[in-house]
Amino acid sequence: MAAAAGSEIAATAPFTALSPTRNGIDANPQRTLTASTPCVTPAATSVPCMITERGSRSASTPPNSSNAMFATERTPTTSPRSTAEPVRSSTANASATGATALAKVARVRPVASARKLRPRKGSRRLTVSHYPIIGTFGTTRYPLAGTHATGVVRGRGPCALLRIMRTTILGRSGLEVSRIAFGTWQLGGQWGSFDEDTAIAAVRHARELGVTLFDTAQAYGGGAAEQLLGKALRSELDHDRDSVVIATKGGTKPRAERARDSRREWLTQGVDNSLRLLGVDHLDLYQIHWPDPETPAAEVAATLQEFVDAGKVRHVGVSNYNAAQLAAFDETRPVETLQPPYHLFRRGIETDPLPYAREHDIGVLAYSPLGSGLLTGTFTADSVFDESDWRSKSSAFQGENLRHNLQIVDELAKFAAERGASVSQLAIAWTLAQPGVHVAIVGARKPRNIEASAAAADLDLTPGDLAEIERITAGAIQVGGASPEGIA
Repeated sequence: MAAAAGSEIAATAPFTALSPTRNGIDANPQRTLTASTPCVTPAATSVPCMITERGSRSASTPPNSSNAMFATERTPTTSPRSTAEPVRSSTANASATGATALAKVARVRPVASARKLRPRKGSRRLTVSHYPIIGTFGTTRYPLAGTHATGVVRGRGPCALLRIMRTTILGRSGLEVSRIAFGTWQLGGQWGSFDEDTAIAAVRHARELGVTLFDTAQAYGGGAAEQLLGKALRSELDHDRDSVVIATKGGTKPRAERARDSRREWLTQGVDNSLRLLGVDHLDLYQIHWPDPETPAAEVAATLQEFVDAGKVRHVGVSNYNAAQLAAFDETRPVETLQPPYHLFRRGIETDPLPYAREHDIGVLAYSPLGSGLLTGTFTADSVFDESDWRSKSSAFQGENLRHNLQIVDELAKFAAERGASVSQLAIAWTLAQPGVHVAIVGARKPRNIEASAAAADLDLTPGDLAEIERITAGAIQVGGASPEGIA
């Protein structure tokens, strides 16, 4: 089948041709992604969908194909569309049966700035300036006009699959990052055992999906998670450092007499250890893991500024701080980011400190959007946890409390299914939909887990959806989490 009439396809322009198969992508991209101009694919099995250079017009995108493409949102100060061509769209005969689908058009240009995705060998790195509609997520179409995205073109030859991940500007830090961040707390041993090779594969798959932000901490296994992350991202860290944003945290001593320690000596030792374990010469974002009531905020802020001045750290943030603690820190040095716990069963930050963060343009990275696994839909009332897993000691994950919240999870799962999503995707999308939240941090031990989570960035919830979620979760029992002293 040829491209839409009037198309101006450059002979060397890459494009995607998506088959209406499992998850919207044919398992064999060399069969799905055809070459040459015009684009010709078997009419009975596939529908061409092209993103080309020079503002070329594309053919139709098949329904339910958006799981193959992760679209990303950015609200820049200066719109990237100001110099782009007007958005165009068309419809075309989408299959041998004559069904039609809304066409998509994209202007694609080479990336010229940092913080973009690095393609694998044989791929090209592109930025999508604008496009009207990517397609559908489950049963819901979502508009993407005026958004900004980064993507990686995958495959060999002149044609390849373009994956796009929604990005955002992380508050006043100015960092452009993926809306989904890969968290590594599960790789430190406090969440039970895991296979290292499989975990590395999960990190690598996150990169393939367009994730650019990776969060870790000194406290995760005493640096074990940092070391594993450095190993998994060795290629990027050695050859294209600006393609990924590395965030880590320090200032804690789990199981020590003083579990929270933000004194200059301990923070300096922690930064140096993080640099060594990750195998990098600077950290993109360094965060105080937990507030230390014994160390003045001015001293902590001054120490972090020393790290910036020395070139060890680019940006500074905090985690688990309240509004008063943020304000105290701000008096000496602006807090650029905040990392609080936030999910449907833990909503305390909505009153403090999220309003402060919004008011002061602090980038918010919400951790534990899946409720420490409760919102994955995989738990039952009989679920048990390894002795090394902190959840084995939490009342929220035992007995009647667990059974009550699982009933709510079941109802959320039914609601999500009606929208073509899983309950975990719904939970992540809900977190990202909250005003002031820039990023959701999700962890994964296996590649398939991060793939499902990454797709959640494409699920746009309507005001009606959000209201129904509020109704369903109104009687939820609040769930705590781990802290340096045990369970918060």
